[in-house]
Amino acid sequence: MSIPVRNIYYLLCYAWDALEQRDAVDVGQLESHGVADLLARVLAQGVSDLLRRGLDRDYVEVSSDVAGVRGRIDFPATTSRMLLPHARTHCRHDELVHDVVQNRILRASVRQLALVRSIGEAHRGALLDLWARMADVTPIRLDGGMFARVRVHRNNAVYGFLLHVCRLAYESMLVEEGGRSARFIDFTREGGMARLFEAFVRNFYRRELSDCRVGREVIEWDARPLDARSAEVLPRMEADTVLDAGTKRVVVETKYYAAPMQHRFGKAAIRSAHLYQLFSYLKNLEVLGGSNTGASGVLLYAGTGTPMDFWFDVCGHRVWVTSIDLDRPWQSIHEDLLRIAAVSLDAANTRS
Repeated sequence: MSIPVRNIYYLLCYAWDALEQRDAVDVGQLESHGVADLLARVLAQGVSDLLRRGLDRDYVEVSSDVAGVRGRIDFPATTSRMLLPHARTHCRHDELVHDVVQNRILRASVRQLALVRSIGEAHRGALLDLWARMADVTPIRLDGGMFARVRVHRNNAVYGFLLHVCRLAYESMLVEEGGRSARFIDFTREGGMARLFEAFVRNFYRRELSDCRVGREVIEWDARPLDARSAEVLPRMEADTVLDAGTKRVVVETKYYAAPMQHRFGKAAIRSAHLYQLFSYLKNLEVLGGSNTGASGVLLYAGTGTPMDFWFDVCGHRVWVTSIDLDRPWQSIHEDLLRIAAVSLDAANTRS
């Protein structure tokens, strides 16, 4: 599935709830380039901006030999090194430094992305220059667990978007033996794109539908376990996105498939597992009553080819199987998503 680089960038901004970044990077010149160049451009510009305004700092404990006393004296080290006769002590104290985990991740990511053979030389040069300018940050070997150690808060919120970029780059690269080059795995062809599309649709509606509550929703099973062991193994049922307009509700289930239709015996058909899944959500919601009783459902596929537009009435619930063409201009995608929300809400039965 071929998606323009500009649209991928917009998807990332919505999915990561960082819409303010949408116009911060000029990606118009990257239309003929790949996703690796997109991430390199975004990361290079973001880190460059951070260096201009000042990298985040934090207090870390350091230990050193000092004249007199600074902080807490480490008596065993002081005595074993015979520092007291020289009016010196070995002390532990807190120091405000740039060498903190979020900056280590940025520097490691800049270096690693510069190793990707497929990116343009201009982007590679910009990344290597930034790596050199962060000389006071310890170089590290990046691993996935480091991202969980970062605490993004109001004072360093600008790091949130860049750390998302770093994580996506990390998960999309294979560093080759010797660590001198890396190969980029285009995530738009992998399972990660399905998660991105889901987050994009949910956050798009959360941002754009001011008259709806939008979010994931855990749906209780209309099932009564007959013993304690059975209750423990009942799976969690969670809808990707639910649009709640008060008297009307819509369950939106997103799917990302290169070939959304299944073919059996020479006939194209909707993937049965997807329809079963959406039907299960709607039927179990009925038990809650109110607007859930007439909730409508949407199976929304990402696509770049023939549009899908199929309607069904399934046990009193309107179900729409449709697609959004991610190869179209962004304004068309924006309008199509708003139209899908309006039509599907109108199709829901009003219940008080």
